[in-house]
Amino acid sequence: MIDEGHGFTSHPKVCKKYIEIIADTKGNRTYLTRKCRDGLFWDQYKTTCRRPEDVNCPNGTKT
Repeated sequence: MIDEGHGFTSHPKVCKKYIEIIADTKGNRTYLTRKCRDGLFWDQYKTTCRRPEDVNCPNGTKT
């Protein structure tokens, strides 16, 4: 999801990673793969890293 030129989405394969999306005024997008701190997984609904037991990660690995 992108809001005002900036957003985040889940990584398609790894629960502890997420993708930051930055759009410029011309509509060009930059995609940056980010990693949660050790022991945390990305929560797309809360758009933050959280404890694994609090996160649903249906398409990724939890390793």
